[in-house]
Amino acid sequence: MTSLDSYEKGKNYQEANNSYVIFFCCFDPLGLGLQQYTIHRHVDESPEHIADDGTTTIFLNIPSLRKDVNQPLQKFLDVIANRKVDGDDRFIV
Repeated sequence: MTSLDSYEKGKNYQEANNSYVIFFCCFDPLGLGLQQYTIHRHVDESPEHIADDGTTTIFLNIPSLRKDVNQPLQKFLDVIANRKVDGDDRFIV
Protein backbone atom coordinates (compact mmCIF):
# COMPACT_ATOMS: atom_id res chain seq x y z
CA MET A 1 0.00 0.00 0.00
CA THR A 2 2.91 2.36 0.67
CA SER A 3 3.96 2.09 -2.96
CA LEU A 4 0.46 2.76 -4.20
CA ASP A 5 0.15 5.80 -1.93
CA SER A 6 3.18 7.39 -3.62
CA TYR A 7 1.28 7.71 -6.91
CA GLU A 8 -0.94 10.73 -7.41
CA LYS A 9 -3.86 10.34 -9.79
CA GLY A 10 -2.98 11.68 -13.24
CA LYS A 11 0.77 11.92 -12.53
CA ASN A 12 3.41 10.30 -14.70
CA TYR A 13 4.61 6.92 -13.39
CA GLN A 14 8.21 8.19 -13.26
CA GLU A 15 7.20 11.11 -11.00
CA ALA A 16 6.11 8.88 -8.10
CA ASN A 17 7.87 9.35 -4.77
CA ASN A 18 10.35 6.66 -3.76
CA SER A 19 9.11 4.30 -1.07
CA TYR A 20 11.01 2.10 1.35
CA VAL A 21 9.67 -0.75 3.44
CA ILE A 22 12.04 -2.11 6.09
CA PHE A 23 11.55 -5.40 7.91
CA PHE A 24 13.56 -6.15 11.05
CA CYS A 25 13.60 -9.95 11.20
CA CYS A 26 14.61 -12.19 14.12
CA PHE A 27 15.64 -14.82 11.55
CA ASP A 28 17.28 -15.02 8.14
CA PRO A 29 14.23 -14.25 5.95
CA LEU A 30 15.62 -15.66 2.70
CA GLY A 31 18.01 -18.24 4.14
CA LEU A 32 21.03 -16.98 2.18
CA GLY A 33 23.12 -16.07 5.22
CA LEU A 34 23.13 -12.33 4.49
CA GLN A 35 22.62 -9.62 7.06
CA GLN A 36 20.74 -7.33 4.69
CA TYR A 37 18.60 -8.10 1.66
CA THR A 38 17.66 -5.17 -0.58
CA ILE A 39 14.85 -6.04 -2.95
CA HIS A 40 13.80 -4.19 -6.10
CA ARG A 41 11.12 -5.30 -8.50
CA HIS A 42 12.12 -6.88 -11.77
CA VAL A 43 10.39 -7.95 -14.96
CA ASP A 44 9.66 -11.70 -14.74
CA GLU A 45 10.28 -12.20 -18.46
CA SER A 46 13.59 -10.34 -18.19
CA PRO A 47 14.88 -10.83 -14.60
CA GLU A 48 17.99 -8.71 -15.20
CA HIS A 49 15.73 -5.71 -15.92
CA ILE A 50 14.91 -3.84 -12.68
CA ALA A 51 11.54 -2.09 -12.74
CA ASP A 52 12.48 1.46 -11.77
CA ASP A 53 9.30 2.21 -9.84
CA GLY A 54 11.04 3.73 -6.82
CA THR A 55 10.06 0.86 -4.54
CA THR A 56 12.72 -0.67 -2.27
CA THR A 57 12.13 -3.37 0.32
CA ILE A 58 14.87 -4.09 2.86
CA PHE A 59 15.01 -7.13 5.12
CA LEU A 60 17.46 -6.97 8.04
CA ASN A 61 18.57 -10.23 9.64
CA ILE A 62 18.98 -9.12 13.28
CA PRO A 63 20.76 -12.22 14.67
CA SER A 64 23.41 -12.15 11.93
CA LEU A 65 26.95 -11.47 13.13
CA ARG A 66 28.31 -10.65 9.64
CA LYS A 67 28.45 -6.88 10.24
CA ASP A 68 27.85 -6.11 6.56
CA VAL A 69 25.81 -2.96 7.22
CA ASN A 70 27.07 0.54 8.05
CA GLN A 71 28.25 1.12 11.61
CA PRO A 72 25.27 3.14 12.94
CA LEU A 73 22.82 0.55 11.60
CA GLN A 74 24.96 -2.27 13.03
CA LYS A 75 24.84 -0.64 16.46
CA PHE A 76 21.07 -0.33 16.20
CA LEU A 77 20.76 -4.00 15.23
CA ASP A 78 23.03 -4.89 18.15
CA VAL A 79 20.67 -3.04 20.52
CA ILE A 80 17.66 -4.88 19.11
CA ALA A 81 19.51 -8.20 19.45
CA ASN A 82 20.52 -7.38 23.06
CA ARG A 83 24.22 -7.47 22.18
CA LYS A 84 26.71 -5.33 24.08
CA VAL A 85 27.08 -1.80 22.64
CA ASP A 86 28.95 1.32 23.68
CA GLY A 87 26.60 3.16 26.04
CA ASP A 88 28.19 6.51 25.16
CA ASP A 89 27.41 6.31 21.45
CA ARG A 90 25.28 9.37 20.49
CA PHE A 91 23.32 7.41 17.90
CA ILE A 92 22.35 4.74 20.41
CA VAL A 93 21.62 7.19 23.25
